[in-house]
Amino acid sequence: MEEEEGGGRRRKERRRRKREEEEENEEEKGGGRRGRGKKKNEQLLHFITEEQEEKEEGRRRRKEEEEEEEEKKKKKKKKKKKKKKTPSTVIQATATQNSFHRGLISITVPSKDFH
Repeated sequence: MEEEEGGGRRRKERRRRKREEEEENEEEKGGGRRGRGKKKNEQLLHFITEEQEEKEEGRRRRKEEEEEEEEKKKKKKKKKKKKKKTPSTVIQATATQNSFHRGLISITVPSKDFH
């Protein structure tokens, strides 16, 4: 099926198949226009039910996705813990340690004899 030469080939095939199917359907139903209309109605009903099912599936999917997102949010909230406040003595100690290392503070330690 080359597209350059046989662009119309596919259409011809489809038309031929449709014609054959219509002839078979006419033979099964006894021919006549009423039979065709009946089949079209059945097809439409089938198509409508399929559309409804697809819509319902889409709704279900959206609901499930929303529920999953809510669960993820809840998990994230549970994971977050309040930071424990460091006691002020620890903060002061780290501050003095940092300033000591920078050379801002010089600490004199008494000798052992002093105790």
